[in-house]
Amino acid sequence: MRFDGRTCLVTGGAKGIGKAVVKILARNGANVAIFDIQFEKAKALADSLQRTMERRLLAISGNVSIRKDVENAVQEVMREFGRIDILINNAGIWSGGLIVDMKEDDWDAVFDVNVKGVFLTSQAVAKVMMKHGGGRILNIASAAGKGGGTEGWGAYCASKAAVIMLTKVMALELKPYRIWVNSLSPGATKTDLLRRIIDTEGGDYGYAARPEDVAEAAALLVSEEAGDVTGEDFDGPPRVDLKSIRRLLLEAKRRS
Repeated sequence: MRFDGRTCLVTGGAKGIGKAVVKILARNGANVAIFDIQFEKAKALADSLQRTMERRLLAISGNVSIRKDVENAVQEVMREFGRIDILINNAGIWSGGLIVDMKEDDWDAVFDVNVKGVFLTSQAVAKVMMKHGGGRILNIASAAGKGGGTEGWGAYCASKAAVIMLTKVMALELKPYRIWVNSLSPGATKTDLLRRIIDTEGGDYGYAARPEDVAEAAALLVSEEAGDVTGEDFDGPPRVDLKSIRRLLLEAKRRS
């Protein structure tokens, strides 16, 4: 998987899965823009990778749920790199609580970041890709958005289910422009978010995947190896890793 000459925009790229994605893309030749509300962490990551890998990286401060921030971010990437070939919508938050108890503001916050953020960023980037002959968009959804749901996770499960369906619609609409859109639905992954869930609800997540394994799978799905597969949601129960996603990708290619 090489990305030489490619420019990638990763939302929520300052930590967790996003950080691991940024590292693997840069390690394989990409120029990477990190768009994150935690700017200092994004800047530290960008500076570190530029020193060790001699790649061009750009840290951008902003909130994916605010249109002006998204538009400014895309403009900044275009000024720096002149194109966007790959978008990975990774930014996401979790808020737990029973539906009958959940505050409206908490519900709105989850949907603003997890769904509206994907919509706004994809909309802005797709317009750029349409002018440059195509591109790839990968939305990081979740296994929580599939199956029978999880008690106390109503907002999060519903938001990730929405991301999966949004992916399918985007794929249909953008296919004529050679913009391939897929989603990746990892299960529990060893991130700060998982630690917060454990602190809030408890639970044994010893089976959780490493962010690096999920990042390898994500990189595969935005590489040329993915071909023209579009509108697919890739999971890998019980865990997402490169081997399981490569197998699912081959199956998707046979169907297409």
